Amino acid sequence: MNDSNSMIDDRNFPSPVCSFCSRLRSLDKHQCDAFPVAIPEDIWIGTNTHQTVVTGDNGLQFNWVDQPDGQESEAAKNLAE
Repeated sequence: MNDSNSMIDDRNFPSPVCSFCSRLRSLDKHQCDAFPVAIPEDIWIGTNTHQTVVTGDNGLQFNWVDQPDGQESEAAKNLAE
């Protein structure tokens, strides 16, 4: 990490959350529709599954790759538990 206040930009591992989200734009740049500049560290590393609103997410939350917007799969329900 560059400093304690920055987003992680040197994450060289796939995200346990973002890797399965339909909103992901760039795995290597850590960008998605919700966070077009940089996905927050807590979401990227999986401590926040982004199932609920996060400040700055542009009203978009996690959506499984195979699920249409607004529909939650059984796997998504399990992830939230």
